[in-house]
Amino acid sequence: RQIASHYHPLIDAYASGDTRVIDWQLGLMKLSGVTGILVDWPGTSGLLDYGANMRNAEAIISRTAAHGLEFAIVYEDHNLELAKIPDHVGQAKKDMQYINDRYFSQSNHAKLNGRPLLMDFGPQTLNGDEWNQAFTPFTNKPEFLILWYQTKTTAGASHGDFAWPSQDWISGLQGWYGKQTGTKVGCAYSGFNSFYKEGGWGDFPWSIPVSVSNFQQSLDLGLAHTDTLQVATWNDYGEGTQIEPTLEFEYQFLEVLQKKMGVSSTVADLKKVTDTYFHRVQYADNATMSALLEKQHFDLVHKYD
Repeated sequence: RQIASHYHPLIDAYASGDTRVIDWQLGLMKLSGVTGILVDWPGTSGLLDYGANMRNAEAIISRTAAHGLEFAIVYEDHNLELAKIPDHVGQAKKDMQYINDRYFSQSNHAKLNGRPLLMDFGPQTLNGDEWNQAFTPFTNKPEFLILWYQTKTTAGASHGDFAWPSQDWISGLQGWYGKQTGTKVGCAYSGFNSFYKEGGWGDFPWSIPVSVSNFQQSLDLGLAHTDTLQVATWNDYGEGTQIEPTLEFEYQFLEVLQKKMGVSSTVADLKKVTDTYFHRVQYADNATMSALLEKQHFDLVHKYD
């Protein structure tokens, strides 16, 4: 099926809020040695497509604990500007109140340096002391990390930064790892091959070939320099950074993770998770079979616990 990507999901195009898809994804993560997920979170305004994105995010988060995974939020402060919200700080406060009340209290919410982990894909809109104002709802201040290479500041609200796919590739990562600038979350990725031009969104000035060797190289580099490493990304098909199983690469990226993380699970286990997913779709209208297959899924996921 044609989608806006150079790559195609192994299970075909899917809806991000589908519980069976979510279970497939989280099950594969668990069996690949991933310990948690960082959820791109749109905020609570409900404007533009943020309402649908929020429902999907909530659906994913709701299944993490059952899979033995932690989760944390990656805020998108630029959404405040994109949605033309007049009071940026006021809306950000509402968002932080929601994060504080709904997420930080959950037992499987990720912590870093003893504090709840919170990240922002920016700052791109909020600047300076606006972050301290936005953070007033927090009962416990988070370990707040921002995207590298940003020019806007957080007036002391942030404790470090995280790396992301960039045109300077390995040299950029090496230079960043060598700087002592607070808490760091490293980045492993397979390349960058966006669909922007083909999709009619304008030309994009750079790309990095997507390959297993590139993923291995950035993974090794990150593990050598940081205790916390983000894989960017699980399923951003638009930018071609996905590592979940595709028709083009099948399970190769996850096999690399399994070997590097030293887990007992094998690619055969990953394939069983996929087989169970297809059976759950096939028997979606059969309540008895659906229940049996869901149990089979979780038995697979926790096989090595």
